[in-house]
Amino acid sequence: MKTINIDDFDSLCSNHLCKIAQLFLMKNKQYANQDDVLTAFKESAERQFGKVTKEGAFKTCMQFKDKHDLALLQHGTTLPDAKERLYDVVVYCLLGLAILSDKDEELQGC
Repeated sequence: MKTINIDDFDSLCSNHLCKIAQLFLMKNKQYANQDDVLTAFKESAERQFGKVTKEGAFKTCMQFKDKHDLALLQHGTTLPDAKERLYDVVVYCLLGLAILSDKDEELQGC
């Protein structure tokens, strides 16, 4: 019986991370810009909460991620775009980490 060993998993991770990076670059052009990858979350937070804060940007990011989580939970492996949605979830988690990083001056002290 074939199983996924640590080397197989490492290879899978490397391949998926490359695809995730490509997906992010493509989608970033639609939702943000190279100078501020968090633009969409800041703008959405301002519309929802009346001002831009770290908490609002993070909550907005998790709301964007939630639509993919919900579809994956509802449809599981039968979802035709399950892989791309999982990639999106990873990207949103990485963007959430960017929000928490304190590297964005606009979100510091909020």
